Amino acid sequence: MAELVRPRLMARLDTGLPLVVVEALPGSGKRTLLRQWAADASAAEERLLVDAGGHELDAAGVTTALLAALDARGVPIDARDAATRPERAAESALRALGEARIALVGVDRVEPTILRDLVTRWSREAGVRTVVATQDATDLIALLTESAIAHRLITDAELRLQRSELAYYLRSALPEVTEPAVDRVMELTAGTVGLVATLVRSCPGDVLASTLTWDEVVPATWAPSPRATGPFEQFLSAAILVPRFPLSALSELVAVHDDQRQVERAVELGLADLAISGRSRAPMFTWRPFVREHLLRIQDRSPEDIAREHVRIAGIARRHGDHEQEVLSLVSAGDLPGAARAARARMWELMSTEHLSSWAPLLELPVASLMDFPSLACLRMVLRSRLGHRLGRSTVMRELGRRTPPSGSGPPADRFHHRAMAVYTAVRLGEVELAHGAIQELGGFAELLPDLSMDAGSVSDLLLSVEALVRMDRIDLAASAARYAIRALELDAARLTDPDGRRRDHAELVLEMCARHVGDLEVLARGPAPSLPVDPWRELDVVADAVLRGWEALDATDPDRAVRLTGAAMEKVDPVEWPLLLVAHALSAAGAGRLDELDRVWVRYLRGRRWRSRHLTPTRTGVAARQLDALCVRVLNVWPPGGEKDTVSAALDAQTGPSALESAGRPLPLNEQLTNDDPFLDLGALDPRSQEMALMLETTRAVRAGEPERALAALGRATECAPGSGLVRVLLGTTAPADLTRLREYVAAGTGQDAQRLSDLLAGTVEIGRSRERAPHLSEREREVLALVRAGRTNKEIAEHLFLSVNTVKFHRANLYRKFGVDTRDRLVAAIHRLGM
Repeated sequence: MAELVRPRLMARLDTGLPLVVVEALPGSGKRTLLRQWAADASAAEERLLVDAGGHELDAAGVTTALLAALDARGVPIDARDAATRPERAAESALRALGEARIALVGVDRVEPTILRDLVTRWSREAGVRTVVATQDATDLIALLTESAIAHRLITDAELRLQRSELAYYLRSALPEVTEPAVDRVMELTAGTVGLVATLVRSCPGDVLASTLTWDEVVPATWAPSPRATGPFEQFLSAAILVPRFPLSALSELVAVHDDQRQVERAVELGLADLAISGRSRAPMFTWRPFVREHLLRIQDRSPEDIAREHVRIAGIARRHGDHEQEVLSLVSAGDLPGAARAARARMWELMSTEHLSSWAPLLELPVASLMDFPSLACLRMVLRSRLGHRLGRSTVMRELGRRTPPSGSGPPADRFHHRAMAVYTAVRLGEVELAHGAIQELGGFAELLPDLSMDAGSVSDLLLSVEALVRMDRIDLAASAARYAIRALELDAARLTDPDGRRRDHAELVLEMCARHVGDLEVLARGPAPSLPVDPWRELDVVADAVLRGWEALDATDPDRAVRLTGAAMEKVDPVEWPLLLVAHALSAAGAGRLDELDRVWVRYLRGRRWRSRHLTPTRTGVAARQLDALCVRVLNVWPPGGEKDTVSAALDAQTGPSALESAGRPLPLNEQLTNDDPFLDLGALDPRSQEMALMLETTRAVRAGEPERALAALGRATECAPGSGLVRVLLGTTAPADLTRLREYVAAGTGQDAQRLSDLLAGTVEIGRSRERAPHLSEREREVLALVRAGRTNKEIAEHLFLSVNTVKFHRANLYRKFGVDTRDRLVAAIHRLGM
């Protein structure tokens, strides 16, 4: 048997793989082969034979055997580390030895996971090039599958087990396996390690029942590799298994390794290292040792062979549901129509890929070549924007719009797909006006959706449109699209369009958020939503969950919790892109009396040019943007940059389309009485939350006009239009102190149950502050001193706490007195409370 295995063993030793597994051989046969291999080492290479003696060792025992072999070779070893921390001593000795290849023999009774961990550590931290582990193949199956060596491109996947070895392995993995089941597996797989390991993992029931079929064996010839972790696994995933990096790009890296872009890509993928030269202090680019042989092997392949290889990989990926790899391989093969068809079915998943750099073949294609493939053009633009590339946005968007199939010229699904890609791309790239035009062409979804055959591509289009509409503050259309998506997924009994249920979970979360945001009466009556899965890597999921739970806390009169929930989400996303999140956070801050937080939102986000260019355009102003503007006007007494009081956009025109004044390019006027002069405002057409806001504004108008009956009627209607909502209480707290005092007088003079109910409501209202003064700007140190002053600390205690001198504390205290316009500590604390800080 040794003579039969020897050529194959030597071939594997020459591949340069970090780990080579030798199947079971008599002990003398293994040692003879590996001694010859170690003796044949050239002068430029170190080969080390480590004999564990066939004992049942742990990691420390194997490391001690390694130290003994290194000591016999004459490598200096730190005796103290060898006694107390053998792994540290081994790594130091291996680095002193230089680039080495190690053969481990006599480790048949060592746990495979221990070998895997040792190999990874030596490869990563000590620069070991190859470790040869000889062990009984039946005990090493777990290590093979965990490290993804059960792939057809790796030699060890072709190892063959004898029937006795196969029976031993099957019984260790599936104790109830029968002899007929072993015979059936042997008949179909010929004992091939890669096939057997994959079948036991993927369909153990059929293996046990002896019902395994050839149709199950064929797909098992390829198994997706696990996520790469350390450098060893990164190399296996990127350079051997090719799950995320095209073969053609590897040879390209060899040819142009001095180009900065290629260098960065190679280093990011773990294929190379950048080190600082000790002499010139310049960065030096070096391939990792175990990459060179593989790169040289693929350099001589013709473009046709590489294309065929990519098509083969795409077919394998399709069978195993790896859509990202399928699209990437088809793009690498030059099959753009096929790649576009594959991309359309899973565009929603592809947009949030975690492997941006692996899309180099698509990112580097000229955009003109993708104009007939909206899926690929959209994907390319979004990925390039996520990588920070500069884009010719408007030109590309207009070209996509121009190539949209005209109405009646093709299937509705194709026209809908083009428009959905245009809307999503325009919103992601900041082309808001183009996105508005695309939405108008979609006809509010009402025209096309009933005619669509809801396949995977149409559902993917809907989910991307939902995200774009939420970003644009079009909640009505977003909710409509989410409902259609849920309905389509319900009709898919076989779950072909949503095998893991992620699409359904996402659509339900967004729909629940939309309903809570607009104050749907059924949702308010039902109470808090049930627990819904949230994908932490998808921005819309994070935003939807924060807005949903924030509104629930606000409705439960717990604004402090709402501030925490929405504030945590604002740290994970760009709030300017999500106006609904800013609305929920600002209202929560107002309800909690947090003037400082509301002021921060105004200064950091709402006053900026990005916010106004995206959400306060001359032709259309978003509902959320108007609500935020009005809230800041009421509470902070601030006005948009360059605007006057009589030109501030009104907050309460919540119509979905532009009004007549907006169409004329003029913002809606807001006069000193906060009266909305738009004659087209229809209160009955508003959602419950917007009705509450409109009626609360009407209450303020009536109070300032001195009309008690009108004020109480508007306030009463506001409390009835959305039972269970906590918004009225929040808005009452933002009312000016003089108006609130007069309103309380009106209620006190009234009679009846309504008067008593309104009296109870006003009694529980927490005023946001007795004035509308803005908090002064404070430095970080001044905020620290202010917090300690509020806690009652003396100057000496503050100095000790902040490691400052007493004079420095007095200096900061004097600055605080000046900024707040006070002259004593007590008045300073009173000013803090008055401003809601």
